[in-house]
Amino acid sequence: MLNGSIPKGILSLRSLSTILNLSKNSFSGNLAQDIGKLDNLVAIDLSNNLFSGNIPNSISECKSLEKLLMANNKFSGSIPSSLGEVRGLEILDISSNMLSGTIPIELESLRALKLLNLSFNNFEGRIPYGFANTTLVDLQGNQNLGHQNGVGGRKRLILIFTLIGVLILLAVCISVLWMICMRKNQVKDEVLVFSESFKGKHMAVSYNDIRMATENFDQLNLIGRGSFGSVYKGRICKEGQCYAIKVIDMDQTGSMKTFMAECKALKNVRHRNLVKLITACSSTDFKNMDFVALVYELMSNGSLEDWITGKRKHTNGDGLSILERLTVAIDVANAINYLHNECEDQVVHCDLKPNNILLDDDMTAKVADFGLSKLLGCEDPEHSIRLSNTFSLRGSIGYIPPEYGMGQKPGAAGDVYSYGITLLELFTGRGPTDESFVGGLSLKKWVENALESNRVNEVVDCNIVMNMDKLLSEKGECCVSEWRCLNEVLEVGILCTVDSAEARLNIKDVLSKLRNISNTFINS
Repeated sequence: MLNGSIPKGILSLRSLSTILNLSKNSFSGNLAQDIGKLDNLVAIDLSNNLFSGNIPNSISECKSLEKLLMANNKFSGSIPSSLGEVRGLEILDISSNMLSGTIPIELESLRALKLLNLSFNNFEGRIPYGFANTTLVDLQGNQNLGHQNGVGGRKRLILIFTLIGVLILLAVCISVLWMICMRKNQVKDEVLVFSESFKGKHMAVSYNDIRMATENFDQLNLIGRGSFGSVYKGRICKEGQCYAIKVIDMDQTGSMKTFMAECKALKNVRHRNLVKLITACSSTDFKNMDFVALVYELMSNGSLEDWITGKRKHTNGDGLSILERLTVAIDVANAINYLHNECEDQVVHCDLKPNNILLDDDMTAKVADFGLSKLLGCEDPEHSIRLSNTFSLRGSIGYIPPEYGMGQKPGAAGDVYSYGITLLELFTGRGPTDESFVGGLSLKKWVENALESNRVNEVVDCNIVMNMDKLLSEKGECCVSEWRCLNEVLEVGILCTVDSAEARLNIKDVLSKLRNISNTFINS
């Protein structure tokens, strides 16, 4: 309910850079020439007030203006021709005023104009026909306004431009659909090539084999669910052995590309600390829909995440001991070292975390889930792994290195960062997204603070501390070697997670340090 004139101080606020909105009040009087000083504004809304007098010529100095809304006032006089100089103007609404005279021909130069509302004024003369790019022109309520080419001609122009727009849109849609179909066929051809390359080397399985192995995909056989599919436990009759069968969700965007990435990454790699890919299935189901699946060796002791969170324990009720955790850490470092330094084409995992580290019967740790992996040595575009922009930021929240967030391409240093976070989580029992990490505190910062103040006992997993207390009470032994080991492991984790990718340890050095820590711990 503000009234009176606009204070000159407001029109001198050159720091205004987005919008000046004084609409729906009772401001009155003339609009001062000082409005031209607001040359950084994108929008000015003075509608629904009692402004009178002429629209000032100086408004053309607002070169950044995209929206000018002055409807429902008492402005009089003519439209300043200088408005044609505001080339970025998209919306001009000066309807329901007392403006008169002819519509300036200069407004035709406003090529960005999408809406022009001049309705309910007193304009006269001919209507310029150069508003070809405008989506809507409203001139109703101007009784004395004539036509340069007649109403019919204007309607014909609008019809012609509409038809041209529809034809262009149709052509674009057809082109996009054609490209999608071509890409789909290309991916299917690649899958077929991979499936053929598996023959003779790997067990051949059909959709029906997998359906029977999982007892028609019974939920009782479901052992995990991920972003791109579900993992079932199944006994394939041909072999009589249980496997982990990852059925890809074909309705999920990018699922086929993750399937390709996993096939490419695992087809030719062999290491005791990588989950073994037994075979791949590319077929159709009974409804003739595409069906793809990956068959892996079954890891009976679940994921490392299950052990860290206490969902899994030893039969005596104990969690992982220090030595078991250290062994797991070395196993995983072995796998990453193999991928980075010993493969023909360097493989970057891109999604290393406890949930993607599995444990077999004898608690050997193996790295799994290569759906986001990248082959760095593969330069041929026909054989390189291509993932959509959806996966440009690869990994899981909390484990993604900072350089990925700044647009840097995936590299070995990124895996080392994810490994470092996993190592800290393994020995502290807390993940990077734990609800206790607020106000700038993170898993890394929490551990760093503890190391600096010699308070490692406050961050180590409580199950480790309980085991050491139990050892102390039963044998009366001092746990100096245990605390030394924990300090050194956490320091390795911190060195792996420094913000600068260049300053991080490489995985070879990580492996060497952890082996030395393990040997010293065992010997002591």
